[in-house]
Amino acid sequence: MDYAKPMRRALWCAMCVAALSPLGCARYTTPGPGADLARLTGLTPEQMRAATDTQIQQVLDRNPLSPMPAILAVARVQGSGYSSHSVRQSYGLGGYSVVTTRDIERDSDYQRIAAMPMVADLVTISRLFLPKQLEDHQQLREAAAAAHADMLLIYTLDTAMGVKDLLEPASVITLGLFPSQQAQVSSSAAAVLLDTRTGFLYGSVEATEHRRQAANAWTSAQAVDDARQAAERAAFEAMLDEFEHLWADVVRRRLPQGADVEALQRELGAKDAESPDAPSGQ
Repeated sequence: MDYAKPMRRALWCAMCVAALSPLGCARYTTPGPGADLARLTGLTPEQMRAATDTQIQQVLDRNPLSPMPAILAVARVQGSGYSSHSVRQSYGLGGYSVVTTRDIERDSDYQRIAAMPMVADLVTISRLFLPKQLEDHQQLREAAAAAHADMLLIYTLDTAMGVKDLLEPASVITLGLFPSQQAQVSSSAAAVLLDTRTGFLYGSVEATEHRRQAANAWTSAQAVDDARQAAERAAFEAMLDEFEHLWADVVRRRLPQGADVEALQRELGAKDAESPDAPSGQ
């Protein structure tokens, strides 16, 4: 099978994502506080810090600071220089780029996220807030802060695609007039949820989908792209399903024990209705 080189996902994002499960979906939620190791090991917190690598300790010291309800920023990242039939050019140079135009996403997807419990508002990252040079999540968190977002949802699509000739001798005879080829696409959608202020990782989700489609030799490029968009769309929808579960876990951990989420949500809705910036519904 002759596959094109897979599009490289942003390395730092991939390192945060859990391994795939047999069903093609995975979800990881950052666990709660650990046990008191000083009582188990006899080491004081100061001794443990001194024995831990400095960079590792900086990661371990990060704590979530976002309030609930939270303003959520969303950004799609891809490899530097990413483009496709439906995305002319992504924005940014360096370790990754940001797709600032709609591709396989729909308005209903953003409405779905905005409707999740304890989401006060939803904003998308604009290139106006981004520097040209992009290296790690720091630049995205700064852009989210400029939009006054408390949390940052970063996602990426990793797609491999190619065309397999099913009847190679026959394709010579038919001159490509019959569908002797098959477009094959595999797409993974992965996302991480970060605290804008500290970079704390709340969790990650991933979903993978596959698509196959008959392709005439004269139209195989279009057939592959159609299959690409179908696979990416399916992977993205499955990722959103996983994110809903992750978000529910985050809300449960961030709210005080015994808090009435539905009551808080009704209060949030009432405040939105009273706001002068609230939509009129017309």
